[in-house]
Amino acid sequence: MQLSTAGKTVRARRTARAIVALGVAGAAAASQFAFAPGSGAATVERTGPAHHLRDGTDWTEHPLPIKVRFKADLHGSVTRAGNTLMTCEENKPPVAARVSPCRDAQQGIGHGIFNNNYDMRYVNQYPGSFKLPPAEGGGYEKLYSSSSSELKIPANSKVRFARLYWGGTRGIGDTILPLTQVDGVLFKAPDGHGYREVNTNASYKDMGWMTGIGEGNAREHGYQASADVTDLVRNAGAGNYTVADMDSVVKPHSWGGWSLVVAYENCDMPLRHVEVSDGFQIELPESPPLKFTVDGLQTPQQGPIHAELGFVAYDGDRTYGHDSVSVQSTTGPLTVLHTWDKPADDFLDSTIENQTRDNPVVRAPSYENQLGYDSNIVDVSNVLRNGDSSISFTFDTKSDGYQVGVVYSAVDLDQSS
Repeated sequence: MQLSTAGKTVRARRTARAIVALGVAGAAAASQFAFAPGSGAATVERTGPAHHLRDGTDWTEHPLPIKVRFKADLHGSVTRAGNTLMTCEENKPPVAARVSPCRDAQQGIGHGIFNNNYDMRYVNQYPGSFKLPPAEGGGYEKLYSSSSSELKIPANSKVRFARLYWGGTRGIGDTILPLTQVDGVLFKAPDGHGYREVNTNASYKDMGWMTGIGEGNAREHGYQASADVTDLVRNAGAGNYTVADMDSVVKPHSWGGWSLVVAYENCDMPLRHVEVSDGFQIELPESPPLKFTVDGLQTPQQGPIHAELGFVAYDGDRTYGHDSVSVQSTTGPLTVLHTWDKPADDFLDSTIENQTRDNPVVRAPSYENQLGYDSNIVDVSNVLRNGDSSISFTFDTKSDGYQVGVVYSAVDLDQSS
């Protein structure tokens, strides 16, 4: 079976690709749910509507409650590699008036610099081909989307958890891709093996999708899928990772990207509570804020505390504004987050950032503005207080709708006893 989209031919992945479980059964599954005694538990205070069929259509909506995927008390931390797979067409003018040119938008300069206002295209940093297995007829498939990012983990670390997340625009208007076209990607690790085919679970329990945001030809249908890659990343280690052939409808309003989230253990690092939660939830102006609480913590009774918040989100529009992320610990004040490049009232602004400006994420390409994709790690140490037992993260918007796919954190724990 073949499917035609945006002038290219794509095979139906689910019927053709063998699922690369990469340890879903056996050791990787055990490591994925390695819960340490006394670990905190995350609660989500809004889970969204249940799976349902929209009248008059042949497609469904499937938001996933954001639930804990991994948690442990360990000496170590959590990090990620990630990049966009969509950007604007540099050689075409914006589709809206009084909007900055594409090349300025890619660098985060100007007005109206979000994906609604441009013809979009795939990022394809590494053109080439992929050798199809015999089960898929052999031969070669031309790569049509690709980008890379460096995974940095300290030497002598042990990977405890690694999961690949990818997502994009499943549809715009009446053009909606079948689930079989968006359920897999090509994944290259720094082990010299080349691309591997990685698919989400065959039952789609690890894929969320939504429909009906916007109206008419601007109605947006987004998705996120994921797969466990713990064994692969544990063996390959730190280095450059590449994701290719993620599918998205290619029109104005399109977005797409990927993140590899990795929790690791290192005996030379402080004891921390590390937690990774995922799902697929939509945050809109008319919906209540999306709130996550990590509890069961015991931060140090005295001295400094280090804590980080990471998240993956889709369709946050740079310069559109009025979206925010706030944090509050057990005894600390409610704090609306901001960084040097993420204003408090436009926090979902299509960036890929680390905790500090002098520690950029190494990736190719390296646009300042991802035009609809966020994958960030933020230092929230100043929010916590000595003796805190929980920390809450709240995603809100008054205007710019977006989707949250992954939330993860690492918080120092008390070692005095």
